[in-house]
Amino acid sequence: MLNHEGRIGGLCRYFVVFALILLTASPLVCGCTTHTAIAGGRIDGVNKGINRFALELYGRLVSAALEENLFFSPYSVSTVFAMTYGGARGNTAAQIARTFCFPASGDDFHRTFSRLNETITTSGKSSPLRFYVANSLWPQEGYPLLKEYLELTEKYYRAKPTLLDYRGDPEEARRTINDWVAEKTEQKIKDLLKPGSLDGLTRLVLANAVYFKGEWEGRFDKERTADGPFFPLSGPAVQVPFMTQHRNLGYGEEDGFRIVELPYSGK
Repeated sequence: MLNHEGRIGGLCRYFVVFALILLTASPLVCGCTTHTAIAGGRIDGVNKGINRFALELYGRLVSAALEENLFFSPYSVSTVFAMTYGGARGNTAAQIARTFCFPASGDDFHRTFSRLNETITTSGKSSPLRFYVANSLWPQEGYPLLKEYLELTEKYYRAKPTLLDYRGDPEEARRTINDWVAEKTEQKIKDLLKPGSLDGLTRLVLANAVYFKGEWEGRFDKERTADGPFFPLSGPAVQVPFMTQHRNLGYGEEDGFRIVELPYSGK
């Protein structure tokens, strides 16, 4: 489940939460043809896997929602499934690794993922922008999760388990998780899990929340916003308001796309 708030102009702010509710095994979509190699705990190996998954998922989401705006956090999705991967074995682990471009062996993977998360959050603390990541683990009271798994998620993902009673009161469990989400997103997302989304069969919920706030290095002047033609994938052009500025920016183009780099304050 995904929710967000975003604004563009002088500042850009995102609140993203992804929650995975574990009931029973289900088939996975997407897929990578090769596993990511994590050599010597190198962060770029994890980066490549997340980026490869993100691009493939983006392609599938776009094809399914051509007429709608699209916003999602592949880092959040990958993080939650990385935590899941830590407790998976056999064919389930193989499917997760293939889908999310994780390495075939997780021995060094979680340590490296933790270093990547620390790098991202540390850079957010030392620059004008703010970037925070929070993970959580919500098991059923009395459900026999392995001690080693709980230690792994807490050590590498800082996801301290909080016991809930889905069997006895799934709605109270839902409200507790939603309260955590609201706190981590500065009250911007208050009802991530909708009524009825949890029931007596739920055994574990894993959640990731991302908070981001940063100003553009080159702010857009509101007075320069003007209407212009926008060309959708199908149909005639439509008039929409465009933000405008004149700056020297990184730019590139290849067959089928053009790209421009708009840095945030602090690069």
